Amino acid sequence: METYSLSRQCADDGTCYCDWRLTITGCEGSRGFHIIYYTMIGFSAFVTLLTFGVFIHRRSVKGQQLFDLSTKSILKPRPIDCLMLFLSIFNLLRMLTAIILVTDVTPDNVLGRSFLFEFPWQFGYGGCALYLLGIAQTLADSHKASARQWLPSTRTVDVFGLTFFIAPFIVNNVCSIAAGVLSSTNVYASVIFTRVLYVLWFVHCGSLSLAVLLTGIRLHRVLANHLMKFYNKGSSKQYASIRVGMIKIKLIVGIMFLALAGFAAFLLLYGILRSLIIQSIPGSFVLASVWNFLGPAASFLATFPVIFNPRIDDKPTLGLPENSSYNNSSSLQHGSSSARGTLSAVAFETLQKLKMEPIDKFKIDEEDIFMERSIHERSVTHETSKSTLIGGTENRYHRF
Repeated sequence: METYSLSRQCADDGTCYCDWRLTITGCEGSRGFHIIYYTMIGFSAFVTLLTFGVFIHRRSVKGQQLFDLSTKSILKPRPIDCLMLFLSIFNLLRMLTAIILVTDVTPDNVLGRSFLFEFPWQFGYGGCALYLLGIAQTLADSHKASARQWLPSTRTVDVFGLTFFIAPFIVNNVCSIAAGVLSSTNVYASVIFTRVLYVLWFVHCGSLSLAVLLTGIRLHRVLANHLMKFYNKGSSKQYASIRVGMIKIKLIVGIMFLALAGFAAFLLLYGILRSLIIQSIPGSFVLASVWNFLGPAASFLATFPVIFNPRIDDKPTLGLPENSSYNNSSSLQHGSSSARGTLSAVAFETLQKLKMEPIDKFKIDEEDIFMERSIHERSVTHETSKSTLIGGTENRYHRF
């Protein structure tokens, strides 16, 4: 007789297939699942040490804070620092979850395993949400200085950012706990809650990936517009520093977008085709591998833009470029010190510069640049014509 439970599906011939989220012992493909989880334990341990090391360095050596409490925002995170801390917690909890599965501790506690499998992902997702909130608040702070494009208000950013951050901790935990509780009394209801859970994860990850992408593009445009001023004024060091900061922001945003979008697609696939995937050993191996290694791999890649720092000046540091020419002003020193953990010192101090300049100043600077170019071009044209005229006159004298 066919038996069916939340964690295991068995056919009439005694062949059993495991839901590898909840158990990997005593079923088809058990050896392969153990290899996947043992490998993930080692990889997650390494990534945990890496991300937490970066966080400790920024916290103890560079003096970064997790949140900026001196602003009008309800919660203003420093995206890089919050991202590193939350990724450390995420990978640590995922490692502990894998240890429980390979050692088969409390195999009958489906409620605990269901909750423990989902809970770590909320920290990985939360780190991305806080990064989004931080860069969106930076854009909101600088919107008065940008006359060309719409940027959200601080209240709008707070509402959307905190919704992204808090929603999975409330809604998704309810579904995972309900699925675990009902697994012993009403299996079909627990399966429904599991499917709803992953549809919700699809909505969360899909919407956050789009929000991160759009916000990153807007931030890049703001910095690119201001970057041209340094290019025109010949400030090569500032130009190079801001350019590197923009590249790092693009790398982090790109990694987060690909990880969230890819994870959203696999979550939707699992939510719709759960039974078929569980009963397909190759399909289970593929999805289990992607599911277990996508998070640590994205965390590993996200640390590189923070660690990598090409030598632009004589004092290279860990992470994004430090302050340079703006530090002559005490007010900008305060803004820059609170910004180093937000995006990058250069990126944020550039936006601070944008905030302090009135909107008309941009128009005046653009007109000045245009006038300077026009005068320069006319001067070059005049000199060329003059030299041509003199050259022609000398040739006429030589003929005589």
